[in-house]
Amino acid sequence: MSGIVLSLFELFKAMVKDRQVFKYRGKDLIEKITIQPPFHYDTIFHNEGCFIYVKGASTKLLSSEVNLELQDREAVLLKCGSYFADWIKESANEVMVVAVHLYPEVLKHLYMNELPRVFSQRSATDQVKKIVPDDVITKFVDTLEFYFDNPGFVNEDFL
Repeated sequence: MSGIVLSLFELFKAMVKDRQVFKYRGKDLIEKITIQPPFHYDTIFHNEGCFIYVKGASTKLLSSEVNLELQDREAVLLKCGSYFADWIKESANEVMVVAVHLYPEVLKHLYMNELPRVFSQRSATDQVKKIVPDDVITKFVDTLEFYFDNPGFVNEDFL
């Protein structure tokens, strides 16, 4: 059995080329993962939302409520829940995924004086919101890439 677990771990390591994480108060806040398709990933966001940006290839994002195709250089906001992502096509290109985890306690700390209305409004709307790609999102991710290349500039005050 341990041989099977080890071989699955080695396969996962072969598909994940790089993973970098910036932590805030002990929690993964911003991460960049470079993968080599084909690749399947599943996760559960228990008490957090997440902003995800994909660069390099399209992917299918699935949940109990959503079947969404995310194209190269598109982003999505996810509410709490279980999600699956599949990069099905084999490709010579690596795929970069940037994730910003949105923890309620971190958002409350950052906005301790006044929480923006968007965070305090409860809504029964969709679990996933696709973000129309624009220059602001692209520049934001480009800036994050600079900091991943130069992690010495990053500290908790900066985050």
